[in-house]
Amino acid sequence: MDQSSAPGTGHEERLTHSLIELMANGVNPWRKPWSPNRGGSHRNLVTGHHYTGGNPVLLEMQMAARGSELPLWLGYNQAKEQGWSPHKGSKACVIIRPQFNHYEALDADGNPLRDINGETVITSWVSYKAAAVFNAADLHGDGIEKAITMALGDVKPIPEAQRLAEARAVLQAWPVPVIYGADCACYIPALDRIQLPTAGSFHSREAFLATYAHEAIHSTGAAKRLNRDGVTRRHSFGSEAYAKEELIAELGAFLLTQRLGIGSNSENHAAYLHHWIQILQESPRILFRLLSDANKAADLIASSVIKTAAEKAPKPSPILVRR
Repeated sequence: MDQSSAPGTGHEERLTHSLIELMANGVNPWRKPWSPNRGGSHRNLVTGHHYTGGNPVLLEMQMAARGSELPLWLGYNQAKEQGWSPHKGSKACVIIRPQFNHYEALDADGNPLRDINGETVITSWVSYKAAAVFNAADLHGDGIEKAITMALGDVKPIPEAQRLAEARAVLQAWPVPVIYGADCACYIPALDRIQLPTAGSFHSREAFLATYAHEAIHSTGAAKRLNRDGVTRRHSFGSEAYAKEELIAELGAFLLTQRLGIGSNSENHAAYLHHWIQILQESPRILFRLLSDANKAADLIASSVIKTAAEKAPKPSPILVRR
């Protein structure tokens, strides 16, 4: 997501206000253990479509604000087609939908601009539009319980040992060397190296992998990769730039661990909640810019996972459609 093409400030301010309220109460919605009974990743109740990009973060944040644990969503019109409607007082959650735009480039005389092969030059870009969805728990109507049960039952749990082994394999394939046995977890930009305590130093294998993911996200900011200011320049602890980079790592680690099927409850970092509250209060729009950076970082590490999943994934089939 590009800051210039993020959704309108009204949505941004509401989302950011909800996040600030959570943080003010000491809640970080992206620090959580894996829950095998939760029902899988965020997806559409009817089509089975999985939400991608930064949307899982937005939905997770809004779920935490509501105290919900059901990762199933539906737009108002989709719900209406099924004969369902939101409970009185229910509030919709905001997701971001990409809008693909293009136009023919023109020369100084207003004629179509052509490249060296004589082809018309097309300028294209992606903008983002806010869209509203309701959590399945906020809907009522004939058949809604059956649809939820079917959607949850459609999730095939992967054994813990397999999930952890596959997640570690993906992280170890990331081409940044790791030194084990350090007193703390960190990424050292000057050496382009991650340092981690031994796996046995953590209270669980998931916490170890979540911390590994957090530091791996930091390493994507190196100049030869995504070139983020919070990594390429030295910033003092507690500074705004330092806090922004930590928030990118939190968001990116959540997105990455969700794709890997492990918890995001890492052990290595102290709470930066008060720093993040200050940053978000100053500019609600910054949440979307940092989320964009986090999504790029997670994509960079998990690109092979994304490609493999896309090749293997079956086409979504409707769970329930009324005639």
